[in-house]
Amino acid sequence: MIHSDTSFLVDLLRENRRDKVGPATALLASLAGEEVRVGLHALCELLVGAEGSRQPGVERQRVRRLCQALVVSYPDDRFPAV
Repeated sequence: MIHSDTSFLVDLLRENRRDKVGPATALLASLAGEEVRVGLHALCELLVGAEGSRQPGVERQRVRRLCQALVVSYPDDRFPAV
């Protein structure tokens, strides 16, 4: 299982928008067969960024499409905070 961070996901979105295979896209391709997850907090950061963009509706759709390919990890309150 791989957990992606916000910076990696932003790179994926930018490479996709430019229709360019860059380092993030290549890394994701090399992880074929692995479960790639995104934390709920990283997803929220992406959506906040989408809202601040010039085309919020378009960017929200791009974030949603990206996250459909990933597993969203939710905080688990069964474990105490460290």
